[in-house]
Amino acid sequence: MKVKKFLLPCPLEEVVELKESQLHWVKQVLDPLNTLEMLAENDPTMENKIFYMNRTAVETMDFYHSYLNAQLRGADVRTALGHSIHQF
Repeated sequence: MKVKKFLLPCPLEEVVELKESQLHWVKQVLDPLNTLEMLAENDPTMENKIFYMNRTAVETMDFYHSYLNAQLRGADVRTALGHSIHQF
């Protein structure tokens, strides 16, 4: 496997700080919505882990988990956060 190397435009600490700042802004916008909002990473390995779910999404997954899980061949919607979107 060939690994590509790249240079960050700024120190890693600044990248992490920027990501956290952006996530804070996204939470402020999406948390109050009554619609299910989930965000997944766009990564080259196509893992696409869910890194954000608003309150409505978490509550809906928890409430309907028995029905939804039965349709998903073993995936548990209550543990969606932090896992690949492709499990659904």
